[in-house]
Amino acid sequence: MTEITDIPPREAETRTPPLWWTWAEIALIVAVFYLSCPAPPPGVNEPHYLCRLRHAVDPSYCPGDLFLESPDAHYTFVLVFAPLTRFFSLEAVAWLGRLVTWVLVAWAWQRLSWTVVPRPLFATLAAALVIVGIAEGNFAGEWLVGGFESKPIAYAFVFLALRAWILGNWNWAWVHLGIASAWHALVGGWSVLILLALWLGGWRREQSFVGMLPGLVIGGVISLAGIIPALLTSAGEPPEVRAEAAQVYVFERLAHHLAPLHKKAEWIAERALRHATVASLFAALLALRIRMLRENEDVKLRDDPACRIAFYAAGAIVLAIIGALVELVLWNHPTAAASLLRYYWFRLVDVAVPMAAALLWIRLLADLMAARDRWAPAMLTIMLLVAGVPLGIAMRDYAAKPVAVSDARRRDVADWLDICQWVKDETPTDALFLTPRGNTSFKWHGERAEVVTYKDIPQNATGLIEWRRRLYDVFKPDGDPDQPWVGSLGQLGTPRIMELADKYQVDYVLTRHGAPLSLPIAYDNKTYVVYEIQNNE
Repeated sequence: MTEITDIPPREAETRTPPLWWTWAEIALIVAVFYLSCPAPPPGVNEPHYLCRLRHAVDPSYCPGDLFLESPDAHYTFVLVFAPLTRFFSLEAVAWLGRLVTWVLVAWAWQRLSWTVVPRPLFATLAAALVIVGIAEGNFAGEWLVGGFESKPIAYAFVFLALRAWILGNWNWAWVHLGIASAWHALVGGWSVLILLALWLGGWRREQSFVGMLPGLVIGGVISLAGIIPALLTSAGEPPEVRAEAAQVYVFERLAHHLAPLHKKAEWIAERALRHATVASLFAALLALRIRMLRENEDVKLRDDPACRIAFYAAGAIVLAIIGALVELVLWNHPTAAASLLRYYWFRLVDVAVPMAAALLWIRLLADLMAARDRWAPAMLTIMLLVAGVPLGIAMRDYAAKPVAVSDARRRDVADWLDICQWVKDETPTDALFLTPRGNTSFKWHGERAEVVTYKDIPQNATGLIEWRRRLYDVFKPDGDPDQPWVGSLGQLGTPRIMELADKYQVDYVLTRHGAPLSLPIAYDNKTYVVYEIQNNE
């Protein structure tokens, strides 16, 4: 068996690389992040979050939009970044935010990875592996690097917390998790619970409760910046309203994140197979690491940095199992199920398992290389292929269709951008639009309010219920929830469109050509048409 060349966690702190190499490797990791998502803004969630930033400081931006005027659950993100929208375009804010986020995540990842394997370039390889592992092996749709939003910032502080825990700095671990919770209450909050469980299960001798109380208090106070706004979104609303909203949120809008077992069997099978592949790799690498540690009495399992990360991943797996059990046991009790499943039980496992697998894998590679094992070159080649091929495919796909992710679903992107530009230039800033149900970037490009879209769902209970009511009212024939979704607004017919226009005080209708309405055409191109609603007072 290959000899273990591990470095005890306290000593690893002193094995830091030169400053110039630290920043060089951070730059390499940022390059990996870019290769994984090279498309320009808006990314998949950037219109959802960044339009809120602009509306927060400029209420005249898209006035009357149901989503933008609902309470915000990510107070820290808005507080820090909303002022930028006063001086820069949304695209510039997105690029600036991506760069800041990627550098922060890369810095935190480099520090964590170096604590596990203190050797140059291993952090970069591990970063590529974890990005690919998340993209290819997620079960509930979680991601680490992509568009600009608060979640990656929270994960950066989770990485710093895990590093502090490896080094035995429990107080700093709690402070970092408090900061993570301030940016994203659930990413940080679930990590707090996992680390508390690990402390109770095996690390109480390393740090007493009294000894880590300062970190718990400071981290707890900081976390309130993320927890309180999330709790206040539906504060004071009747219990029955909150219960109904939870069901809408869990089962109708975000089942792929919150109740994945309610998805179609084909979807579950495909996601489960991909996730099982990454989980199996994690389990095999962990078993091999434990075997190697047992053959070396100088390194204890509980002190091994790679195993500590694996224990955190195991905690995330336990959370996901509990979530699945809640979903199954309460299958016929949707009210009770939704009240629990709304807390994203499956979120961390999508990141934690690939993270632990990547760090265990580079630890194994480092051991093989240190021992000059004949399998080391083959192992390195496999790892480079696993990390490099998907990144290459991502770049190839972007080169074939170099458009923003939020626009990519539009079959005629140029016509979509053209119609949105006309809307921005030629319609009143307070105009209200009916737009295609599946669009995600109209507010970004057109800068006008929408009655409702599938993507933009409010976080407060009354807003959630109103969102569902509007979605059915606008995109189902005569508002009948039992009817299928209409393919385009034109299929509703002119009388129904006029009813909706009168009901919501709509000024314009944007839809695809193919089912013409008997309304004045304000502008059109080959694919899209804007109808003007007159006399809707």
